[in-house]
Amino acid sequence: MKVKYKEREKEYRKEYYEKNKDKIKEQHKEYYENNKDKLKEQRKEYLEKNKDKLKEQHKEYYENNKDKIKEYSKEYLEKNKDKLKEHSKEYYEKNKDKIKEYAKEYYEKNKDKIKEYAKEYWEKNKDKIKEQRKGNYRKDGDKTKGSRLKKLAKIYKISAEEYLKITKGCFICMADKSINCHHKIPRSKEGKDKVSNYMGLCFNCHNYVRSGMSLDEIKAYYKEIRTPLRTELN
Repeated sequence: MKVKYKEREKEYRKEYYEKNKDKIKEQHKEYYENNKDKLKEQRKEYLEKNKDKLKEQHKEYYENNKDKIKEYSKEYLEKNKDKLKEHSKEYYEKNKDKIKEYAKEYYEKNKDKIKEYAKEYWEKNKDKIKEQRKGNYRKDGDKTKGSRLKKLAKIYKISAEEYLKITKGCFICMADKSINCHHKIPRSKEGKDKVSNYMGLCFNCHNYVRSGMSLDEIKAYYKEIRTPLRTELN
């Protein structure tokens, strides 16, 4: 009897929800708005109390549904690519200083861990990274022309020729692929948009600089993992 009753109750709830979907959503929304702080506090407390239990559950769920999760994530990213980019851009603009501060703090706290991970990654992917750093950037002459180059030059308020000269290679290492135009003195500290305030940095070096590493720290780290540096920086 109990089993039948439970099944009937489930069925009834399902039907009720389908009929009153919008009304229920509205009620939930209203309740959340009125009790936002209380709910956040409750959630925070619950997460603190059940941290290990939840981690274990998530880990177990992921292991059992790995392929399904990857497939879903891939589909979701494809469908919402532009929306996610826009959201990330907006969030970064609103929280720029907070993000930079957090990145700096995180690097300081986890310096050795980050270096260790980078070292391990280098060892595992040495050949791939070296291949990327070979002179295969702008093999095709057409890559130095077109609207994208003009757009980038316009953002940095310099000519296309000047932009190409700056991004020819990384100022720190020997990389000549995926070069970013980096402000030596940031705009936030009244750095100017002019050629003398720019330097080209590869993806890795740019990330290290933005995370708060000094030039000396990057040089020391690269020497440690035996990554070639520009002659004048050795």
